[in-house]
Amino acid sequence: MLLEVLSVMLITTFAAGNPIPFSNDDYHFFEVAPNVTSFAQITTRLKENTTPTWMQIDLLNGRTQVRVCVVGSYVSGHACGENEYNSSISGYYCRTCTRCTTRGNWVPYVLCSQNVNYAISSNVRENGYLYSSLGFQSTNLEASQTADGWWSADSTGYANYARPDAG
Repeated sequence: MLLEVLSVMLITTFAAGNPIPFSNDDYHFFEVAPNVTSFAQITTRLKENTTPTWMQIDLLNGRTQVRVCVVGSYVSGHACGENEYNSSISGYYCRTCTRCTTRGNWVPYVLCSQNVNYAISSNVRENGYLYSSLGFQSTNLEASQTADGWWSADSTGYANYARPDAG
């Protein structure tokens, strides 16, 4: 009986409009997406299978969409900067951005909006990378954007998630 009461209380608490992670492997992110000259990357997480990355943006400012890419890495807990991508150490830390697929096409970025559950395909695991991350780039040519939400390197039930368009 106590368990049932606690379950109802927990469901009621989350029903109040608070963002909810979908599993224990979902991580919160807050990222400032720079303009088109660069991108910002969140820290890496273990990529356990070949399912798409799950992501939901709860708050997005500056525009209605932001560019997102999936990044593969051999290093845990590391976010590559632009200098690392352009240097000789990039092969170990991040190599290059793992390209996201949208509707069957490989593109550098996909466009994501607020309050949508996305399944963003990549070839992180297929290329032998152990860790995955998200990179963000503003769709505003003159200013950065902020994105706040949840993500998981892997997803479950992804057939019901939206697939983003090319960005």
